[in-house]
Amino acid sequence: MLPLAVILSELQEPRAVVPVLSSLRSGSAVWSDISGPDQKHLVSRTLNLTRSSIQFRRWFGINVLRVLADNYKIMADDGSQIIGQLLKLLEQCNESTKAVYFKSLVDCIDHVCDSIRGKPTMTRELLTPNLPTIIGLYLEKFAYDPAYLASRLAPYIRAHPTTFRPFGNKLRAKIMETILSPAFSNFPDASKDVLCNTLSTLCAVEKTEPEERWSSDLSSLIGELSSTLDVYGEFLNFEDDAELGKLLKKIPRSSSGESEFPSLSIDINDPASFYCLPDRLDILVRLIRGYISAPTTFVAKVPLGMIVLLVEAVLSINSRFIPFKREIRDETTKQIIRNTLQCAHSSALGLLKVLPSIFRGSLIPYMRRVFGLLETLIPMNKKSLDTDQIVANEQFVCLVLDCVTSSISLVSYYQDSTGLVRLVDAAMAIVQPRSPPQTENSSSTNTANGSKKSKKKKQASVPLADVLSHQHLFNISVSESTICRVQCFVDALITRVDLPTAQHNKVCKFVILEAVKASHYTQEGTVPRSLRDLLVNAVLHPGFETTSILPIVCSILKEDELLSVFKNPRFPPVLKAPAEVKEEEAEVEEEDEEELNGAEPVFESQNSAEKEVVEPEKEVLEPENKRRKIEIPEAVATSGPHLPQASINLSSTREPTTEPETESVSGPEAKKVPANVPKVIQEPTTEPAEPAHSEASDDSDFEMPQIDVDSDDE
Repeated sequence: MLPLAVILSELQEPRAVVPVLSSLRSGSAVWSDISGPDQKHLVSRTLNLTRSSIQFRRWFGINVLRVLADNYKIMADDGSQIIGQLLKLLEQCNESTKAVYFKSLVDCIDHVCDSIRGKPTMTRELLTPNLPTIIGLYLEKFAYDPAYLASRLAPYIRAHPTTFRPFGNKLRAKIMETILSPAFSNFPDASKDVLCNTLSTLCAVEKTEPEERWSSDLSSLIGELSSTLDVYGEFLNFEDDAELGKLLKKIPRSSSGESEFPSLSIDINDPASFYCLPDRLDILVRLIRGYISAPTTFVAKVPLGMIVLLVEAVLSINSRFIPFKREIRDETTKQIIRNTLQCAHSSALGLLKVLPSIFRGSLIPYMRRVFGLLETLIPMNKKSLDTDQIVANEQFVCLVLDCVTSSISLVSYYQDSTGLVRLVDAAMAIVQPRSPPQTENSSSTNTANGSKKSKKKKQASVPLADVLSHQHLFNISVSESTICRVQCFVDALITRVDLPTAQHNKVCKFVILEAVKASHYTQEGTVPRSLRDLLVNAVLHPGFETTSILPIVCSILKEDELLSVFKNPRFPPVLKAPAEVKEEEAEVEEEDEEELNGAEPVFESQNSAEKEVVEPEKEVLEPENKRRKIEIPEAVATSGPHLPQASINLSSTREPTTEPETESVSGPEAKKVPANVPKVIQEPTTEPAEPAHSEASDDSDFEMPQIDVDSDDE
């Protein structure tokens, strides 16, 4: 952290800009105790740097002003001076100005405007009066860096449409001039997209109904593209493809009014003139993509079905299915037309790639038809894939795979895998190891001048020996971008589609090989996160496979927590009941046992002919008396009726008994036990029980002995 005195001396003789900028950043200790005169001194020193004749000093001062713009007090006091000096520097720029200096100046002006925008007083006093000057200077210097200045003008269009309205047509003319120039085809893709997106935002400056202007511009672009596609009908027999004819009829043509795009000039004798056709298609597709993807301040209605139909029409023009006309006989011309068609397909795929991120679920009804079209773009050799053409058009195939990845990510499961088989095979073909083409050397059979020819032959065989012995050193490695795009395609596919066995095995082999290579080439021996997720997904989604790659994946990802669950299943621990619950259960069990043991059945017949159940109520009636079952050996009567043997329960005679009389008399012929056992139990009675022998005749010689049953003898 530099003190203020050092910063002021550094601004007088600038050397290193980074320490000064870090010391002046917002929240620095320099601003806590700075006085008013010191602040004025700091600003004046910085403005003096921007007035220097040395470009480095001006650049130094511009960067310091960018940091000072974050201080509200400085902008409130000296904001007018800062903006005025920056605009003077921008006005002095010319074609010889270095790009670094020019971009730093424009970036500083935009940062100052952003720091003011939103504050009512400062916006009214500083920004609004200077906006026309800023926009006018940007348009004046537009040719210096069109893409950069277009990206800087877009925020002014959205934030200040009323102020920008007088400059709208001028900016549109400059953008169209840049787009239609021959140099536009050499621009980077990002610069092309910036220009097209900025052109689409100009609809916001319309005074009334900007959405109507947006819709009319989009319709005119669709009609212009349809008219451009008709040019291919001069080389190909569109009449042989009825479906293509129906598609082209559904697309509206451009109106008869004046078009912003000039007519195309194609000479069949000049092969280079054919490439203006894909260039025009690329411009139109990029403009359409800019209109549907750039943010707007109004609600716009997008004809999604028409855009998908337009993409389908471009992809349907394929020389594999539509023959050339008879006038086109030269093979070179045919090959050039095929190349232009591939360029047109690439432009359409670029539009198709961004549609899922914008419209999402609205594209699901078109998914099956889109996948069918993408499958037709894969080069074929009769019934098999043309591997050589697939490798030669690697970037085009990767673009096709990107479209599939973005589209299939909209769903969680896709049932129809037949339309993706060819795409999977093409993806696996472009990641295979490649070897350079072998040159065939013809061996001479002439033996004349043998020594001379044998020497030449030996010299020619030297490089061939290396190819045969170290062929792996001549393999061409696949680019990292291609591998990453194929991995994304495989990851999206394997989690949503049940692939056939052959394709699933290819995918698993590719994933395992890439993981092994990645772990081998890293110092720590670890697998990148993307490949780890891909391996886990391959295990979790086996498809129709009956075998699992779990052992192989576990050997690669040894520390993965998810896979460890599959290797060593861990069940939750068994919950142990608390001790109190066990004690309660033990008490309940004891009570149940006491209830079961409390009622003892009494059997009165030796032959078990009948059973008698003693009610548990007797324990309440006779709590102190105990009964004993006594078996009488024999009771023989001399006269009277015959009495069977019986078991008699006798109770103690110490106190009157209230036990009910329980008597069971059965003849010797009884052989069955009564089914209803409770009927044997009689109601208790309070009368004393009579002895069993009282029922016999008094003439009997048998006398019942008096038995004293004492409870203590038991």
